[in-house]
Amino acid sequence: MNAWETATAEEKTARHVEPEVPAVRTDSPFQPPRIAPRLVALLGCLAVIAAAALLGVRDERHVHLPQLSWTVPELCSYHVITGLDCPGCGMTRSFISLAHGRWLDAFHYHPLGAFLFAYLAAQVPFQAWQIFRIRRGKRPLRADPLHRRLVLAYCAVFLAFGLWRLASQWWGVLTEWSS
Repeated sequence: MNAWETATAEEKTARHVEPEVPAVRTDSPFQPPRIAPRLVALLGCLAVIAAAALLGVRDERHVHLPQLSWTVPELCSYHVITGLDCPGCGMTRSFISLAHGRWLDAFHYHPLGAFLFAYLAAQVPFQAWQIFRIRRGKRPLRADPLHRRLVLAYCAVFLAFGLWRLASQWWGVLTEWSS
């Protein structure tokens, strides 16, 4: 038996000294940024744009994968149950049309699709640049005030559009029933 095998746990700990890790100052206003959330955002936006480029629109209502001649099943349970469009109906078809350069079709499918698609497309270089800055040890660019305002404005417009769409569709349903 050698000396290491016969040593007690305290002796082993005394021989093996961990290098000192500098303590993180909790009073520091700057915490090191994490790359993982930005990488998830970057990859998510790229996946949405790539899916929009690969998919196609057929028959005004159906999304399909032209390479495999496969039609994607309808995902909107509100439309399946009621037969009416939900506030988000047409967003996928709008994204697909934008990815293929058909701007008028995109607006026809969903009037707010172009704004959301542009936002996602702008996230790709922005998040890539942020990751590059963080990896070089620099602080990420601050886009919080503008970003929050844009997201809140889009959500408000989307909500108003959704309420208008639902009200106009239900008004049509109610007038049909009453006549």
